[in-house]
Amino acid sequence: MKATKPPSIIHAVPKKIFCEWQARLFKAFLGSNRDGFDSINGKKKKTKAYNVHEADTDFKNCNGWSPTVNKQDLRLLRDSNIGVSMVTLTKGSMMGLHWNPRASEMAIVLQGQGMIRVARSSNANDYECKTLRFRVKEGDVFTLPRFHPMAKMSSNNDSFVFMRFSTSTKRNYPQFLAGQSSVFGILDRQILAVSFNVTNTTIDQLLTPQKESIILDCTSCAEEEEKHNGGGN
Repeated sequence: MKATKPPSIIHAVPKKIFCEWQARLFKAFLGSNRDGFDSINGKKKKTKAYNVHEADTDFKNCNGWSPTVNKQDLRLLRDSNIGVSMVTLTKGSMMGLHWNPRASEMAIVLQGQGMIRVARSSNANDYECKTLRFRVKEGDVFTLPRFHPMAKMSSNNDSFVFMRFSTSTKRNYPQFLAGQSSVFGILDRQILAVSFNVTNTTIDQLLTPQKESIILDCTSCAEEEEKHNGGGN
């Protein structure tokens, strides 16, 4: 059987799906229990606030860390199918270029500012930007669709902290393109060289020096991205 080849990058989430996701967030965190009580066997039980800083850390190094809250930690998440995590990038750091195969993200900036870069399809028409860059600051909300390669960068002057809400509570298995855990590391380097039309030496130089993973040192990366963005949002 001849399978239909899927597009290399899936386009942005349709507005209808985004609105449904927005409704799920409101239902999960507001719902009908706005008085701060859960109903258990007909009895109301006072809900407790949860400190995300007490959650288990999925990853941590000198460049940043990310704790995740699951449905065992927070009762409100049990029937929502919404994942919650917080990311802290220290000054001059980057969450490496990656895409999410299972979930889209909505995030709110809690502290500092940073740059977001999202890759778009190479088939995008002239009206669409093939690569999207934008700056976010404290209080801003941004969304990132699944399957789109993305990177988040902090400035040299401040850390960048944001809370993420994802469309699935299941483990997302983000696919990183940079760093020691890059998916390119499991591919044959000769095949990579042919695919990118470069020499084997170039591929070796690209992959060998990468000692860090997931959250990387990236001094002035946010500033350089903003220059390419024309210095605006």
